[in-house]
Amino acid sequence: MKPRYQWLTGALEKGGVVVTANRRLARELREVHGEMQRESGKRAWPTPDILFITDWLDRLLEGGPLDDSMPVRIDAQASSVLWERCVEESILDSLPGVSGIVRQCKQSWVRLQDWCVPLNEITARAAGAEQKQFAAAVRQYTQLLSRNNWVDNAGLIKATVTGITAKRLKDIPTHVCLAGFDRISPAVEELLQELGSNGVEVLHADSPEIASAIATSTHRDQDSELRAAGAWARRQLSDDPTLHIAIICADLETNANQVARLVREGFAPGWQIAGSSHRDAVNISYGRTLADYPAVRVALMLLRWVHEGLPSRDVSVLLRSRSVVGGMTGGRSRLEQKLRRIPDRSWYPQDLLDVLAGPDGDADATAWSACIAKIAEAKLSYRELAGPAQWAARFDQLMTDAGWPGAESLDSHEFQLLNRWRELLNEFARLDRVMPVISFQAAVARLNQIASDTVFQPESDHGVLPVLGTLEAAGMEFDKVWVTAFDARYWPANGNPLAYVSRQLQKDAMLPDATPQDTLEFSRRVCRRILHSATEVILSWPLADGDVPVQPSPLLPEIEGAASIDVVDPGWYASTMLKCETIALVTDNPVPGVGEDERISGGAYTVQRQANDPFSAFASGRLRVGELQSFQSGLSARIRGNAIHSALSNLFSDHPSRSKIQDWSDDECARKIGQASARSLARHEKHASTALLRMIQLEQDRIKGILYRFVTEERSREQFQVAMTEQQLEYTGHGIRLSLRVDRVDRLADNSVLVIDYKTGAEKTLLNRAGELNDLQLMVYALALQPEYTIGGIAIINLDARKISFKGAGQDSEWAGRYSRWGAEANAAIRAIARGDARVNMQLSTDQSRPLNILSRFEELRRDQ
Repeated sequence: MKPRYQWLTGALEKGGVVVTANRRLARELREVHGEMQRESGKRAWPTPDILFITDWLDRLLEGGPLDDSMPVRIDAQASSVLWERCVEESILDSLPGVSGIVRQCKQSWVRLQDWCVPLNEITARAAGAEQKQFAAAVRQYTQLLSRNNWVDNAGLIKATVTGITAKRLKDIPTHVCLAGFDRISPAVEELLQELGSNGVEVLHADSPEIASAIATSTHRDQDSELRAAGAWARRQLSDDPTLHIAIICADLETNANQVARLVREGFAPGWQIAGSSHRDAVNISYGRTLADYPAVRVALMLLRWVHEGLPSRDVSVLLRSRSVVGGMTGGRSRLEQKLRRIPDRSWYPQDLLDVLAGPDGDADATAWSACIAKIAEAKLSYRELAGPAQWAARFDQLMTDAGWPGAESLDSHEFQLLNRWRELLNEFARLDRVMPVISFQAAVARLNQIASDTVFQPESDHGVLPVLGTLEAAGMEFDKVWVTAFDARYWPANGNPLAYVSRQLQKDAMLPDATPQDTLEFSRRVCRRILHSATEVILSWPLADGDVPVQPSPLLPEIEGAASIDVVDPGWYASTMLKCETIALVTDNPVPGVGEDERISGGAYTVQRQANDPFSAFASGRLRVGELQSFQSGLSARIRGNAIHSALSNLFSDHPSRSKIQDWSDDECARKIGQASARSLARHEKHASTALLRMIQLEQDRIKGILYRFVTEERSREQFQVAMTEQQLEYTGHGIRLSLRVDRVDRLADNSVLVIDYKTGAEKTLLNRAGELNDLQLMVYALALQPEYTIGGIAIINLDARKISFKGAGQDSEWAGRYSRWGAEANAAIRAIARGDARVNMQLSTDQSRPLNILSRFEELRRDQ
């Protein structure tokens, strides 16, 4: 097999520097150089001078000036601040958002500098408002740089040329070798000429001219194509682990996460459950923005919380995140569940602490609350203006006080992420040059913007399959390469001419993408480079993108000798698990009966669940598995229902009789109803926003209407007296204990009692068509009231803004028999709970079995039937 990068050793001899077009190639060449040294028997060697061009220019300017006359370097973040300042002074209000304009202005400025377009030409050729505004912004920007003796990324090459001409740079190498440049800009050409004039030998790395065997492959869709590419790479490396192979993807930058998942699906089947080594086996060259990493998102969220409220969903993230004082345990879990029962709103730290405060003394909840208290304290001390460096130090201290990034030890990727965050704070601190003082709020917004613009990818030692973009692969040599998406959508690439510069000026200066012909020629050049970078190249594309047919690239006819091959898509790894054998019970491990000190949760509802589906009762009542309540804006159905229950309890708290209710005057009735409805939602008014307060008021008005109608219905009933409202009951029997809460119990004229349950959702019926109970809950309440009370009937009352309906049973010739039969059913369900009955009801539908079907393996059992 032909050695890779045969030119590298000669380029590094005698103090030579290898300058690359991207950092990926520089890292690759350093690794290859290390392999060469080890193969030659060396155990130590000097670090080779292999640098990305921007890093090399930085080193020349910052590490080698002979005097102080050279300009001061400002980084990309400082440049963005200056551009914002200039753009805001130059653009019209009708233009789109400033951030997008700033990004385009920076990109245009870099290209204009690389192609040595004079400022007076930009101004003179500007046509139309947008081009003239851009030219004005450029003038202001260059004046700022000149006035302060600053140089940005775009001006590095020119500043270096000036420094070499004036003999002000001392770290000039004897020879320079350029590698991976698909296109040499005029600015770089000028630099190379100046280096040559000063005795520096300028070399160009030999372009790979490997004789390639080219093949094409088509696939049903992109998913199939990427899985097939991963499976192909797996087979190649299985046959020969020494091969250097790669997958090149034209749309990697916009689709990196999906590409990574699908290639891994073919290359490392089951990677989701196989650990980090399988995940890292595929190395994606394009990362995510820092703000997309959970730990950094949490840090930015905490900083924002100092000066602005956070919605419940964000607070929930902070409660569940292990980046705040370690991972979540029981106490924080209960706080999070409590939060879900409160209307969603914008929470400030102290308001949240007041609402969540309670008797829960778990250490983890206490530690979390202590950290949030420090966030609340920071609001008072961060009101003054300060410089970015001061804010960076305070940010770091605040994160430390909040226990960020958590108490657990960090793995390699997390450690790299933490270091990159600290570098980000350093970048922010260096903004002192361009923005001496800012507010805390502005500082947090700026840090958030920098994190959102900064792409980060942890380096991994385990990657064996690189997935690269077309430009990132420049200068690299492989044994075999697979190029995905080789179709008309991406080859040739879409042109990207400058939006705010005269098109004619771009053509005259021969800027990239100034004409369709230039875009086509560049795509051809990149295509040729890739085709000659490996001994075997596969070009693939999907036949369809959704419902839209996909055509192969127009460049394909120019490629000679390409043979069509069929590479099989392995499909989804998860689908192979469906072919597993039927689950077999290896050992009999029945659910134990209820222990002496065990307490069943869920009350009467657990008994009803036992009758419907024993496993559901076991999971909820004994394992205490529950479905998380989702966050909802405003007042959820659960809160509204609880409010009506509370209002009814308040209304009848003095246990009136029917006669007493009939005697209420209009004023007294209105006062009682008003007080009951007001108290029903009072606890949600604290710290509520204006919008939520208005919704509470509307809901209180709705509850008043329901109570008025309900009182009217109550006055028409036969004689009764309210005996209990929202009463706590304790049931003990058959070896189990149940804590119950009955909505209401009325004492009737014959001294028996009527057990009542309020229903506030969709209308419910008490009995089915056969005259039997639909729900055992009322019977469980009745059993708990015996023998102290004689049960004269049971009833449900449906309460709705439109009508009040009563559904009851009792006080007829069939009551004694019914009550005995229903009581036996409730007792049977209770005994089944006690002995550990946890069978799965296979008569339920899939929807009815949720959300516990993943625990009961409902679907697997159903397939096995």
